[in-house]
Amino acid sequence: MEVSRIALHHRTDRNGRRNLHPRPAGPARLAGQVLTSSRLPSRQGRSVRLADLAAATGARTYLCGTGGMTYLDPAPFTAQNVAVAPFRPPTAGIWSFGRRLSALWALAELGPDTVADRLQTLAADHTVLQPAV
Repeated sequence: MEVSRIALHHRTDRNGRRNLHPRPAGPARLAGQVLTSSRLPSRQGRSVRLADLAAATGARTYLCGTGGMTYLDPAPFTAQNVAVAPFRPPTAGIWSFGRRLSALWALAELGPDTVADRLQTLAADHTVLQPAV
């Protein structure tokens, strides 16, 4: 399984605030497009839908959190030739508390207005949603 090295870089938002954003280390950049899952072919059912979406995007491996591994059915992934790999966040450095973070942390720590601003900034980076081919 290939894993891209990610570095953090500063980006200034429209309000002049500097934020950290992930960026691949070195000359490589993540290439691709933003896809909307509702535009991708998929069937009903938790694991079946995830397997269909992974296959539709060309994924070779599906990273699954340890909680999800308890209910994930690997059979639909096997049928789509998509490996399932358990994922645990790194435990060193800035990621030492990564396992305990959730979207609720951002709301509690930053407040809904700041979260909304940051999500709008992120959405502006992906101004054109590409339909699935």
